[in-house]
This record gives sequence, C-alpha cells and structure tokens, in this order.
Amino acid sequence: MVATRPNANPIAISLALKVVGAVLLTASLLDYVVLFLPPQLKDAQWRFQFTTQLIDRGIVPLIGISLIMLGLWMAAALGEPSEPGRANRPASADPLKPITMAIAGFLGFLFLMMSPLHIVDAGKASAAATRQVNNQTSQVEQQLEFRLQQERAQIDAILANPEQLKQLDLALQQPGLPAEEKQRIQTLKKDLERFQGNPAALGKQQEQARTLALDEIRKRNQTERGRISTEFNKSRARIGLSGLLISAAYLLICWMGFQTSGRR
Repeated sequence: MVATRPNANPIAISLALKVVGAVLLTASLLDYVVLFLPPQLKDAQWRFQFTTQLIDRGIVPLIGISLIMLGLWMAAALGEPSEPGRANRPASADPLKPITMAIAGFLGFLFLMMSPLHIVDAGKASAAATRQVNNQTSQVEQQLEFRLQQERAQIDAILANPEQLKQLDLALQQPGLPAEEKQRIQTLKKDLERFQGNPAALGKQQEQARTLALDEIRKRNQTERGRISTEFNKSRARIGLSGLLISAAYLLICWMGFQTSGRR
C-alpha cells in the first residue's frame, strides 16, 4: 500500500496562490505603465484623471500581493523548499518575498502621494470646468443678443415698408399653406400692426424676451456649476480616502513582511 503525502494539496495551493498573485500584480503594473503614457504632468486635468484611474484600480495589485504573501506563508508553514532540488533553502528565503514587499512599499508610498495630489488637482479641474461653462454661457448670451438685434432690424425694415405687410397678406392667401406656418404669419402680422401703432411696445416686448431668455440661460449655468462642484467634491472624498486606505494596506503588508522576515 503506497503512502500518500498529506501536504501535497496544500503545497499545490501555495504554488497556485503565488502564481495567480504574480499574474495579477504584473498585469496591474503593466496597466499602470500604459495608463501613465503619454505623460502630461503639467496638465491638471490629465493628472486628475490619472490619479482617479490609478487609485480606482489599486485594489487589483493589492489582491495580487496578498495572494503572493499568503502563498509564501503557506509554503513557510509547510516547510516547502523554495526551489525543487534545494531542500536546504527554506521558503522564507524565496526571492519572491523581498521583491513583493518592495513593490508593496513602493505602491504604498505612491498611493500616499497620489491622494493629496488628487485632491489638489480636483480643485483645479473643477475650476477649469467651471470656466468652460461660464465661457459657453457668455457665448449663448452673445448669440441671444445678436438674434434679438436681427429680429429688431427685420421688424423695423417691415414697418418702414408697408408693401411688406401686404406680402404677408398674400402669403396667408396661398393655398395649401401649413397650419403652423399660417399661425406664425398671422401672429407676426398682428404684432407688426400693433408695433406700427405703438413703436414703444416693440422695445418693451424685446426686453421681456431678453429677460426671460437670460434668466433661463443663467439658471442652466448655475445648475451646471452646481453639478460640477458636487461631482468633484465627491471625487475628492471618494478617491482621496480610498487612496489613503489602499496606501495603508500596502504599507501594512510591507511592514508585516519585514517583521516576519526579521524574526526568522
């Protein structure tokens, strides 16, 4: 009867943990390199997006490092040799351990720096987005003024030439005129007749139209600025706190790894 090795399965699990952890860690580091390229370090918006994505993906390498350390711990507990055929070298001397701890320490300090950087750049990105919204609002206001001036010039030209009023009557008499177009011409004709008898009413109506349009434009501007402020404040809180927590986890793993190495 052949004796079975009671520690065969745990050793396989230990190896699997180290392999899976190494794959996750390597893939994450490559992902960070691709995410960093091409660098635009002077652009606050680029830095904001980079730190956001970097910290959002920080859990994956943390899981990879945790799996590697767990695999190394299992190997040490089972007395598994680090290399086949070299039983005199304990698992605690596996070169994978100091490499993993060094990466954990590097990532810990990296995330520790990225968190305050993200908070600062979030403020700059928020200010830039707000300026863009304000510029768009100014352009819309200018377009409104230009349109109102054009409308006033057209109405003044029609009022100065009674023949154009007759052309509106002829347009209303055209067969097959769509109902919406007919309604528009009738409204325009009534307004022109009213303005012809009371020119001051034209200025008053345009001023009312300008006031209503400007109120709507500025209301949308205020809503958009509020949305931008809320989104960036949420990002500051979420990404900033997540970065600090992930940094603490990396540094704790690094510290514990060196502590266990020092006791051996």
